[in-house]
Amino acid sequence: MDETTFRILDALSRELGKALSINELTNKITAFSGTAYYKNIYDKIQALNEQKIIKLMNIGKSSIASFDFFNDDLTSYLTEMDEIKKRGFREKRIELQKFIGEIEQFAFQFSAIQYICLIKPENNAKLNKAEMLIIVNALPYTETRGSGDKIEIEEFKGQKLDQQLLEYILNIHSIIKAIEKLQNIRTNNSIKINYLILKEKEFFDLIKSKETNALREILADKMCIYGANYFWLALKQIYMQGLELKTLSEEIKPQEINENDLTYNLARFGYTEFGSQIKEGTQICLETIITSILLKGNSRKIEAIPVLLAKSLNKKTQRTPSYNLLIYLCQKHGQLEKLMGLLEELQKILPNKETEYALKVLKVLKIKPKKADAKAIKEKMRLYNAI
Repeated sequence: MDETTFRILDALSRELGKALSINELTNKITAFSGTAYYKNIYDKIQALNEQKIIKLMNIGKSSIASFDFFNDDLTSYLTEMDEIKKRGFREKRIELQKFIGEIEQFAFQFSAIQYICLIKPENNAKLNKAEMLIIVNALPYTETRGSGDKIEIEEFKGQKLDQQLLEYILNIHSIIKAIEKLQNIRTNNSIKINYLILKEKEFFDLIKSKETNALREILADKMCIYGANYFWLALKQIYMQGLELKTLSEEIKPQEINENDLTYNLARFGYTEFGSQIKEGTQICLETIITSILLKGNSRKIEAIPVLLAKSLNKKTQRTPSYNLLIYLCQKHGQLEKLMGLLEELQKILPNKETEYALKVLKVLKIKPKKADAKAIKEKMRLYNAI
């Protein structure tokens, strides 16, 4: 793949769901590569359009470009693009070569892992951090009967797959923590590793969601280091279904969510405080809203978190909250101890398998819970008909 093609594909991959003019493409390539020439970009775009890798549409005097996911060759091009990015990153970041190699090796041994992306690889490397997105999916539960054929057992399929996936995820947490410790010993340096593990269904649900969420931000600056072909095939599937996918180039920082957006989203999830005025705001996912509440430290709102989770788990009209995403955000922002204390109280009042799962993950991470006000939480859950 030539350099110009690589840069064009890289630029468009950061703006999934958007069509960019050739001027915009040239500016974006200049921003992250240092140089770009309009004529070179224009000529290469025309060639890629003829190959149907990129589709061009005319709007006024401008031509705008986007990926043509209906072309089977596109995923191969994007997979090659990620391989080039990975090679370049490893050559530049020698201190992370062993780490990436170990992640690839352990992923290969775990059949449940579909693909792994480094999040904001360059920015995080400069900050002595590594962040990852890991997508998992359990294999169908089968047994071998007399003829030697593998037969799926439908009556146990859901239960067995859920249990299998939980065990996979708990093991992945343990292994990554071991890799982090080894990396820090090897380099005699403290490298912080944050990671988001999502079940494949959670991944698709978050991509399809119209809410602002961390996954849509992650997809704007990521590098697939394992299973790149499967990653791009998964995104192709979304496009082929006619579903909207838009990345978010600007990160929403939970601690900076304004009061209007916080109040508006709390109301969406079934919690309003007396006297609060609700005005239309940005729709933000529940996991980010909970992280924002924990960071801001308002005790009344913190006590409402079990209410929000209980109501959302029981609402079939909304996306079921992802405890995996919630744990990732709270880990990233140093709020896991508070979260665990609240989840322990929620599990005592309203036991459910989702909260039980989250508590198992937090125990593997060796989190010590910060004690929550059990009486206040129970009263608030009664007040808001959450129990």
